[in-house]
Amino acid sequence: MTNTIECTRCSGKGRRYYAEGDRYVADICYGCCGAGRVTEELHLHQRISDLAASLAVSAAGRLRRVCNEKSDGKGWALAATERVMTELEYSTAVLCDLKDVFGKELGKLPDSLQIALLDLLTNRAQEKAAT
Repeated sequence: MTNTIECTRCSGKGRRYYAEGDRYVADICYGCCGAGRVTEELHLHQRISDLAASLAVSAAGRLRRVCNEKSDGKGWALAATERVMTELEYSTAVLCDLKDVFGKELGKLPDSLQIALLDLLTNRAQEKAAT
């Protein structure tokens, strides 16, 4: 039998709760399909996906800053307009593209290296939070 781990997206409850307007909504957790538990393989995939998203947010912020600091006057808003998008739509598209790139690159690493990287980052974050 495959080992399972408590789903970190819903804390093992099988449901996720979030604010929608002025009320809270409960929805089935997409991470575990409501079971509250996931396989070790899926857990690793979810952690890598979360890391890719964090890296994408950081990289997109840097790209936006660099774009807005250019002396030619072309900034993030103009880049969005040139693509017939709002700034939010453009930012979301860039973020999704970067998450995909980071996810694919992280996915190329052997599982043992992925686990070591995630453990290292988790330990660093815990140490930083403790100080």
